[in-house]
Amino acid sequence: MLNQAKIDIPLISLEENYQIYYIKLLEFYGISYDCSKLKFHKSEIEEQKYFGSNEFEILNHQTGYIYDALFDNRYYASNLIRARKVTQEQFEVFCEGIKTGDYIPNLDSSCLVSGYKIPNKYLNIFYPNISHLELEDISALIENWNIDTNIATKFLENNYLIEGFDYSSKECQKIIEAKKIFLKDGFKIIERKALC
Repeated sequence: MLNQAKIDIPLISLEENYQIYYIKLLEFYGISYDCSKLKFHKSEIEEQKYFGSNEFEILNHQTGYIYDALFDNRYYASNLIRARKVTQEQFEVFCEGIKTGDYIPNLDSSCLVSGYKIPNKYLNIFYPNISHLELEDISALIENWNIDTNIATKFLENNYLIEGFDYSSKECQKIIEAKKIFLKDGFKIIERKALC
């Protein structure tokens, strides 16, 4: 019934605070609603609208206030990235900012959830959440890293073995034994040109 364009649905009034999450659904289906009685900050309501919208990469240099707000409020930027409202180029500007010392909360998980292409020069910002990438990307990323047990364990948990690393520790052996039970094709090997 929600998806039928021939029916005029009356204005839906959101009055209880738990109803803020309905905004996503109403936005997605283009149903008119009134959320003026909700006791939330305007930015929280805007966030719900963005997550419900089915338009992506809509923020560009012509959108004035919102575009400027992106660079002033890092929490807001993280949510817009998660909802995939910024363009790939804007996303890369944020990555460059992080590389030079800026901070955007949850950027790593936000961009991975939204599917932005991570340029190779920014891959290290997103470690260890990048272990789902292609093997070649991971190899290029860790080629010159000093690999410790924590890094090796993270990759081991995601079915990767790092060439030349000593997996004799008790923690690594437990993971390997458990993975052998469930892995059909075995571990993927990350080759390193030069071990550090």
